[in-house]
Amino acid sequence: MTNFYSRIPAVLIGTIAIGSFQILAATALEPTQISEIAQKITVVIDGDCKGSGVIIEREGENYTVLTANHVVAKTTGQCFIKTPDGMSYKLYEARLVPRTDLAVLQFQSKQNYAVAQAGSSVNLRPGATIYFAGYPSPGQVDTKRSYRFEEVRVTSRVQGANEGYELSYSGNALPGMSGGPVLDGTGRLVGIHGRAEVREIQGAVGNYGVPFEIFLAKESQRTREERSPSAQSPPVEIEPPAPAPAPVEAPAPTPARTPAPAPAAREPAVEAPAPVEAPAAAFAPPEPEPIAAREAQSPAESAISSMVRSQQTYVSRNRNFLNSVPSIAKTFSILLPQDYNFAIRTTTRGAFHYAIPKSADMKAYVGAIFLEESSNLNNPLTVSIVCEATTAINVRPPDPTYGRSNLACGVGTNLRNVSSLPQQNLVARPAPTPAARPAPTPTARANPPQTRVAAPIGFLSLVNVCNTYDLSGQNPHQERALEWLQGKIPAQTMQK
Repeated sequence: MTNFYSRIPAVLIGTIAIGSFQILAATALEPTQISEIAQKITVVIDGDCKGSGVIIEREGENYTVLTANHVVAKTTGQCFIKTPDGMSYKLYEARLVPRTDLAVLQFQSKQNYAVAQAGSSVNLRPGATIYFAGYPSPGQVDTKRSYRFEEVRVTSRVQGANEGYELSYSGNALPGMSGGPVLDGTGRLVGIHGRAEVREIQGAVGNYGVPFEIFLAKESQRTREERSPSAQSPPVEIEPPAPAPAPVEAPAPTPARTPAPAPAAREPAVEAPAPVEAPAAAFAPPEPEPIAAREAQSPAESAISSMVRSQQTYVSRNRNFLNSVPSIAKTFSILLPQDYNFAIRTTTRGAFHYAIPKSADMKAYVGAIFLEESSNLNNPLTVSIVCEATTAINVRPPDPTYGRSNLACGVGTNLRNVSSLPQQNLVARPAPTPAARPAPTPTARANPPQTRVAAPIGFLSLVNVCNTYDLSGQNPHQERALEWLQGKIPAQTMQK
C-alpha cells in the first residue's frame, strides 16, 4: 500500500493504466466510457456486510479496496468482496481511516483487476457533472445486486463536514451503493459515495461523498508516522531485561563491608541473612513469562507473537495502534509464513492479530493486546495474550477477552502465552523491596522465620495468591498492602 501513496503526485499529473487501456489525465470521456471504467473498478461487498467498494491499489497479488466504513464497521459475521468477474474473496482485514467514514480493505488474487485512477474534487464547483456507481441491495423488482450508474450534478461543498462528507450532489442513490466510486468527467476517482439525505416530505433530497483527496491526506500522514525514526526502531525493549542479577549483586558487597571492624563479627553477619532470605523468596510474586521464552513455536504462532510484541512497542511510542499487516511486518521485519493469511483488527482499547491457515487441516492463532483498565493511549500500559485454536480450522478464531483484571482466550482456543509490558514488570519489583520485608516480622513474634522456612507444606503467601489471580501484572501498592496484612496474620493461621 505504501507504494501507491508515495506515487500519488505522479499519478495526478501523468497517466495510469486501467485494464487494457490508458486514460490521459486531461481527456474528457463520454458517459458510456466512464460507466465502463466504473464497472471495472467497482466491487460488491456482501455477506454480513452490504455495500460497494472501489479498487484503488494493486501490489503483486494484494489488492486494496476503499469503501465507506459504516458498510463494515458493525459486522459480527463473515464478509466477502465480489469482483466484476464474479469471483468472491473472504474479507479478513478492515482498517478505519481516522475521522472519516472510510475504511480500507484488502484481498489476495492472482487475477488481473482494473485499478482506479486517482483524481481530485478540489476544482469541482456546484453545477459540475460527476458520476457515481455501485451495487444496490436486492429489491422487489431487481432481486439481484445489479450494477447501477448515475450521472449527477454537484450541488454544494461543505468544508469540515462530519466524517469527511464535504461533497454533495444530486441523484437517486439506493441502499447498497455506499462505498462506491464517485468519478469526474475524465473517469478519475474524486470521491467515495456514502450517504443519502432523506426527508419525510420531500423524500431523497441529496447525496454525500467523501472527497478522495481527504483520504490521500490521511494516508500520507499515516505513512509519515510509520516511517518516523521512532516507528522504524527495532523492538528491542519488548523482551524485559533480566532483573535477577540486580538483587544477587546487592548481598555480595554487604559481607565485604562488615569484616573491617573485626573478623569475628563476620559469622553472625553471615548467619543472620540466611533465615531472612528464605521468606523473601516465599514472598516474591511469580515472574511473568515473556512470550518469546516459551517452548518452540510453529512459524504462524511465532509470527503472531512477534506482531503482538511489535504492537506493544508501536503503541508505547506512537500512542496509537498499528492496523496494517504489511506495515507492521515491514516496520518490525516480521516473517509471515505463506500458508497463512494474516489480519489485524483494532479497537479504541486494543488490537487483535489473526493467523488464519489457507488449509483446513491446520490450526489458527489469535494474539491480542489490551490497554490496562486504568490506562489510556496517553499512558499506554498494556497486557497481551496469544491463543491457539483447539482444532484445525481455517476461519478466524474467537477473540480473547479482557475485563475486571481477567485476561482469557475465547471459546474453542487454548492459551499459549500471556505477558505484560516490561515497564510494568520492572515497576512491580523495585530494588528496595527485599530490604523492607523483615519489617513486618518483629522479634516479639514467636518463631515466624523458622516456622515459614521449615514448614513441610511451604508458606502460603497472600501476595503470591492474589497476584497469580490478577493476570494483568503485579501492582506495587497492592503488593505492599498484602505484605502488611500478611504480617498481621499469625503464621499458624497461614499454614492451615
